[in-house]
Order: sequence, then C-alpha cells, then structure tokens
Amino acid sequence: VGLPKRVSGSGAKYYFKDDQQTPDTMNLTFDYGDKGLVWEMRIWHDYGLEGIDNGVAVYGTEGFLHIGRWRGDWGYRLFDKSGKMVTEYQDKEPDFHMQNFIDCVKSRKRPNCDIEIGHLSSAMCHLGNIVHRTGRNIAFNAGNESISGDAEAASMLKRKYRDHWGTPKGA
Repeated sequence: VGLPKRVSGSGAKYYFKDDQQTPDTMNLTFDYGDKGLVWEMRIWHDYGLEGIDNGVAVYGTEGFLHIGRWRGDWGYRLFDKSGKMVTEYQDKEPDFHMQNFIDCVKSRKRPNCDIEIGHLSSAMCHLGNIVHRTGRNIAFNAGNESISGDAEAASMLKRKYRDHWGTPKGA
C-alpha cells in the first residue's frame, strides 16, 4: 500500500485516569488518494469483537482477518466476504514474528515482516501519533517522507539526539 498522502484523526484519554500519554481511544484515516484506510482503537471496553477478547480486525473487499486471542489462545482467523471462515491458526504463545525471525536468520530466507514492511507499518503509527500530539491533520509527502505546511508536526518525524549520538549526517 505504501505511505499515505494525508492523515487525519482524533484521540484522547476518556477512560483511564493515569499518567500515560497514549490515548485510550483513537480514530485515524489514512488517505492514499485512490484508496483509504480507517484505523480505530479503543482499549477500555469490555465487548469483544466478533468473538475475540482482544486483537486486531482487518476488513477488506474480499473478506476480513482477525488476529488476537480467543478461547485463551493466540492466533488468527481468515473469513471470506460472506463471513465463512476460510482458515484458522491458534497457538499458546504469541511468538509468530519472533520465531519467524529466528528461522530466517538460520535459513537466510526473507522474514514475514521484512524491513520495508516494518518501516511502512511503524511509519503509519508515527504519523498517527503526530496527528494526535499536534491535534491537527497532516499532509505527508511519501516520496521524501516529509510533512509540509506544519513545522511542529515535521519536527516530530525525527528524534532530537544529544551531540555525537543519532543518525549520521547525510544518511
């Protein structure tokens, strides 16, 4: 899918009264021009999503995928668009990526979440956090991975490091 052109959304702490900075409720829209992605998060509710105690649901045009915990075990379930389960996998330990990474170190095969997929996934999280922290929607240039028209938001794309630490100049 790549990186979005625009990110909009809102989030806040509506339930947990503690010192964390992370919202407990958040909605984001990632605009790719020809398609969009809507992300919704709420960590405070007691209502499972279609039989899953917690986890992630990804809905697409051909069906949906649930990743999470149900009946005490971790795993995923894939459904077609009629709601019929196509496949299911469960295990006691949620170490899917860790085991795959170790297996790929040994075999030299490409991991399920290689560096590009990991970068795109984490970049979307960072962009969502920037929208939350600034309270503003952002325009994002996926080509050079920059935010235009908002200096405060753009400054959040990189960390501020102490002298002699961080990313080398020109990298």
